[in-house]
Amino acid sequence: MKKIILLFITILYLNATIYYGEGSGNSYAEAKRKALEDVASQISVVIDSKIEETQSAENNKYKKNFKVHSIQKTKVNLEDYEIVEKIKKDNQFFVKIKYDNIPSLDKFASKTPYTKEQIKNGIKKDFAKSLGLELVRKNRKWYIKYKNILQKLDKKDFYFFFKTTNRKDLKISLYNKRRNILHNGDEFSFLIKSAKSGYITIFDVYEDGTVSILAKNLKIDKKRKLIFPDEDSDSVLEASLLQNQKETFDMYVVLFTKKKRNFDEFISAYDDVVDEELYKNFDELINLIYNKTYATIKVIIRPR
Repeated sequence: MKKIILLFITILYLNATIYYGEGSGNSYAEAKRKALEDVASQISVVIDSKIEETQSAENNKYKKNFKVHSIQKTKVNLEDYEIVEKIKKDNQFFVKIKYDNIPSLDKFASKTPYTKEQIKNGIKKDFAKSLGLELVRKNRKWYIKYKNILQKLDKKDFYFFFKTTNRKDLKISLYNKRRNILHNGDEFSFLIKSAKSGYITIFDVYEDGTVSILAKNLKIDKKRKLIFPDEDSDSVLEASLLQNQKETFDMYVVLFTKKKRNFDEFISAYDDVVDEELYKNFDELINLIYNKTYATIKVIIRPR
């Protein structure tokens, strides 16, 4: 009798502590790069182990053989570091950096009156506007701001801003779908319900913070369902990936207004230049909808 057991183990060592790295070179740029590499080598080593355990019965006794294959990789993206020392001596440059290896919201919370949980709950409630926090786009990066405190967000913490929020007076869902999950190439529609008569505008927020308008000033009657696009519409919505074979997500925002409004600061979803930096204005959308009637839905898009 023989039994083979395959175990795949991925171990990620991430220590929530402060690291220092040192580097030297013929320029400050080279010295800094080596200092960053020094920190990276200390922080994160991924061990992918494949353990084959072979058990065999020989003379009524079990014999175990183990084969272990290990690959180590440095897997760190260092950005929020601090240069604590720069020296030039004998045409050589020396740099020492400091890196606090904790998530961006933890760093931000330590500088504000709020805990991380209060911040996350505030984001879930109203994008943290009621806490006096702001999402800010600067130098092609996303930051969270409180008064004069500015903290760059890592991707994981930035993604907290993408959520599903339905309200009593306005709701949005995928039409004829049980889950908020689509696959690349799927056609889909939205089902929208409003407690008031007026107009709705639907925004699409990509995972990189780009905002576009799917539909503007659609008339809606209170307590009646609106399907967009419906069978008679010229528009067709199709789920798509930002990168080939990589799962992504969009957040759709439906905004209710009593009268028609212009939204010239946001580009149409059908425009070819929608991915330009100019239209990564998620922060402007949050400011626009604050204290207004809106609902959101986060939709995951997977490869086929």
